[in-house]
Amino acid sequence: MMWMSGVMGCPLAGGLANYQPPRYNIYMNTKVKLIKVGNSTGIVIPRDVLARMRVSQGDELHFVEKAHGEFVIGKYDPAFAEAMALSEEIMHEDRDILRVLAK
Repeated sequence: MMWMSGVMGCPLAGGLANYQPPRYNIYMNTKVKLIKVGNSTGIVIPRDVLARMRVSQGDELHFVEKAHGEFVIGKYDPAFAEAMALSEEIMHEDRDILRVLAK
């Protein structure tokens, strides 16, 4: 198959003006709207996204900061948060032992 030809099925059939890149993560590119809620700001999340996240009104979500100012929003898991807090406490208390074991 030739890329710049007018062959049907070619990504560039019809010219560059009509080319749209493939959307591999169509579900990951959902827009949300920020709204004013009293003196705060809220996020309007579409119903289908809430269903896929398995969350509903009143559930807690948490934000994880990634590189370049990006964030990942996920369902808050109190058991996981408690386990992480406990592990951080142990690592802090036993940092000398862990440093020796890491060698």
